[in-house]
Amino acid sequence: MLRPKLDLHDIVITIDQLHSRVSERFPNSNLATVCKTTARMAQEAVERADWIRRPLIPLRISVALILVLFMSLAVFSFRGLTMMGTDAPAQELIQGFEALLSSFVFLGVAALFLVTLESRIKRNRAVRALYDLRVLAHIVDMTQLTKDPIDPSVPHSDTQSSPAREMGSYELSRYLDYCSELLALIAKIGAIYVHDFHDQQVLQTADGLQRLIDGLSQKIWHKMAIVHRILAAEGGGG
Repeated sequence: MLRPKLDLHDIVITIDQLHSRVSERFPNSNLATVCKTTARMAQEAVERADWIRRPLIPLRISVALILVLFMSLAVFSFRGLTMMGTDAPAQELIQGFEALLSSFVFLGVAALFLVTLESRIKRNRAVRALYDLRVLAHIVDMTQLTKDPIDPSVPHSDTQSSPAREMGSYELSRYLDYCSELLALIAKIGAIYVHDFHDQQVLQTADGLQRLIDGLSQKIWHKMAIVHRILAAEGGGG
């Protein structure tokens, strides 16, 4: 059975297309700037995911050499203890065995640390990237925070500090739709990091990003539903 594969380059192409669409309809907007940043982060994610996928050969060689050195020291210590023979005082033999046992415990802990070093390096890099995507999702949310639909049939009044409302209902619907698409693409970028790297902490961080985006998207979809009702009432279609 073929395993489904996430096409990383298709994600980059889709984000570039979205950036073009936003720039053409809303030039010089904050959303266009965020789209450009997202496209850059998507490209970085492709390169970073490829780095995570590949084995770190120099690190593995270094770890193997250190482990061989540790084992050589352990063997040398054991041979030194056995060469003492049974004629050595019992107290010295006990102290020697205790020292050797302590050395083996230390070597075991050191070996575990070195063997898992590569995975921890990759994990830290993936988690930092996912946290950056969380920040980006919040920035997308900020761009639409004041983009509230206003039903002309409902009485309302602005104050001096009210945000400027320069978009009509149709433009607002497109703007919110772009925000929703961008959030979905940010989630796809996050999926890049767990596609071939099944680390539990990275998976949990990616799930947290998805839950955040789902919550932010819900707010946008609620606004879009209101805008669509206004457009239908105005006879403006969808």
